[in-house]
Amino acid sequence: MSKTRITKRELMDFIEWAFNQTDDNMSSYSNPKIAELYMRDTGRYISVSTVRLNRDAWVKIDGKLVKLTPQNSELLAYHPTAEVLPF
Repeated sequence: MSKTRITKRELMDFIEWAFNQTDDNMSSYSNPKIAELYMRDTGRYISVSTVRLNRDAWVKIDGKLVKLTPQNSELLAYHPTAEVLPF
């Protein structure tokens, strides 16, 4: 069986799921543990590498998900109310 790339919608579903997590221990969880929790909660698989690559890459500004890049990383300084992923 060959690996298939995650779709943009599947990635956004994972990121939205991650922002909705309320477990205070999420920041101490490993990438495999987060992937396991996502599978348990949604029934959908996400690779550990996808978790790792996106763990620190997203913020929510005014309710909108924004992927941080070198070109827009200063957004956090201009939006002190920006939410970061809980892990």
